[in-house]
Amino acid sequence: MNKIFLDCGSGHGEGLIKHVEKFKIDEEWKIFCFESNPYTLKHLKKVIKTNKLLKNLSIEVVEKAVWIEDSETQMSLEGVNLDSYKNNKGIKDYLDRLNTEFEKGNSTRFFDVDTPDWGGSSIVNPEFFNKEGLFQDEIGEIKKFVSVKCLDFNQWTVENTNKEDFIVMKMDIEGAEYEVLRKMIKEDSLKRFNELSIEFHLWMMRDKEKISESEKFIRDYIHKNKINLVEWE
Repeated sequence: MNKIFLDCGSGHGEGLIKHVEKFKIDEEWKIFCFESNPYTLKHLKKVIKTNKLLKNLSIEVVEKAVWIEDSETQMSLEGVNLDSYKNNKGIKDYLDRLNTEFEKGNSTRFFDVDTPDWGGSSIVNPEFFNKEGLFQDEIGEIKKFVSVKCLDFNQWTVENTNKEDFIVMKMDIEGAEYEVLRKMIKEDSLKRFNELSIEFHLWMMRDKEKISESEKFIRDYIHKNKINLVEWE
């Protein structure tokens, strides 16, 4: 039996560190981080190399987006709203404080006004988001689109894990979770997991009625199969 942690949508490694602490993850675990934002990847790799909790662990970074098929698609990249940074003292102080804490080694969060790396990047077509879901808030906004590679996460799970393994997964993939999880249920691979930390992004979606039905289906399946579900934020 292997002990495995899968971090889907790793970002700057915040979830990775929290799960390492929670499960007391050590060198015996296999860790896979899935991240496809090219700007975020640079920062994530730096965190993995320098963070005292991570630098001695077995961590493989998979530079692809978690999806339902092996493909290539456009990803919207969120960055900091420069007008807010320049004109809102509260936001400026908050972001500057994040950078200070990062430099001290107390946080993984970091921002650069010239880098689309704030945290809300998604492979979901923006036309499926409501106004609030387009990352047009006081801090973030869509800065650009880039082409990223995707992988069939269901197939990856089948090929890289066993039913006897102890598997923990964190999933924060900005709206793509609904299709990914439904496929895993259909293909019977989600049963392999022991604990799921998932952020559902219903609030972002335009068709809330349809997506809420999908979310209920997923939650009911997880509950029925006695998989521990933690709400990730």
